[in-house]
Amino acid sequence: MDVLLISTELYPTYYVGGLGVAVRSYLDAYRLAGIDAGVVAVCREKSKNVYCVEPEGFTYSNIDSVKAKLAKLIDSENITANVLHANDWFTYSIVEHIKSKRDAKTILSIHLPQFTDAERKAIEKADLIITVSNYELSVLEKEYGNFIKNKAEVVYNVTDWTVNEARELARQVFGTHDRLEARRKIIKFVNNRAIAGKLSNSCEKIVMSWGRLTGQKNHILLVPLVDALDKDTCVLIAGRYIDDPYAHVLIAIIDTIEARGRIALIEDPDVDYLKALVYASNVSALPYVFEPFGIASIESQAVGTPVVVNADTGLAETVGHPSMAISITETDRFFKAVQDLADKTHEEDAMKHEIIRAEAVKHVDKKFRLSRMAEDLKKIYFRAVTM
Repeated sequence: MDVLLISTELYPTYYVGGLGVAVRSYLDAYRLAGIDAGVVAVCREKSKNVYCVEPEGFTYSNIDSVKAKLAKLIDSENITANVLHANDWFTYSIVEHIKSKRDAKTILSIHLPQFTDAERKAIEKADLIITVSNYELSVLEKEYGNFIKNKAEVVYNVTDWTVNEARELARQVFGTHDRLEARRKIIKFVNNRAIAGKLSNSCEKIVMSWGRLTGQKNHILLVPLVDALDKDTCVLIAGRYIDDPYAHVLIAIIDTIEARGRIALIEDPDVDYLKALVYASNVSALPYVFEPFGIASIESQAVGTPVVVNADTGLAETVGHPSMAISITETDRFFKAVQDLADKTHEEDAMKHEIIRAEAVKHVDKKFRLSRMAEDLKKIYFRAVTM
């Protein structure tokens, strides 16, 4: 085996956030590039070179127990590889465990920095590290030192979302693939599922946002956004609910604000529903903070829905025309950009707004598809084995 990937998540059978999706992309990229690779992960999957520890009872608070199970699985199956690729610091100790028995090159992918002593040690020991953006690399350099730059490579996340699939899903969910008609159906769909707020029939333009209901995703900024938008422009948040004080506050605020009828929160829907919702929306607003990459941005653009993102994060590296990156410290500019894109993607002349949307799709096809990741990983593994 050329490469062994080690992770605590593997989409779609077990994942908490973007880590599982990113690791799945790595695995798919290996197959595309013809790399002989396997993965050891917390998952429920039976396929060649995929080795799983069952996720029952797993939480990141008992990570040591899970690491022990992953290491035991590797030993029992006698799994070895020329390159050992850990994902985030908590799996790097498993790499060290394998390396103590057989020499191999080591790579550490950092998807979300934690700034722990264990992370520092893993970065120092790894032969190479992979970050998901230049922004994330700069953050790590400031925290740990410039030595990182000499052993770092940037590999952007990718998406398999496509406008054609989303169009068909919209037809299945809303009975039409026409975006304007689908938006009219969204109101009933959302109000039947809302856990806070609601959308009124006056909502002609939809601003979409999604992700875990945590302070890092910063959905609370979308509450004052409602007041800054035109009366026919409304906000829909599809959030993955977790029992967190931030989520409780956000729900309470949405339920009590005067703009009731122009903002709604639904619990994170099935991915097919999410694709249909994003496809039908006018624009996605992603005010995330401390975001290394932000896969939601490329997912939205991939289905033809432009985005406005926080320029102070790795999200800035995900956007291309007509999408925009604006610092959330400039709230007026951020809000205005959201309204401008909502207006541009709502013109009755379908030809005009579909041209705008096609530019967003073209941007993703050029930079954030699996073929690009496969090329990048192949080069990095070659660098590792020739060091």
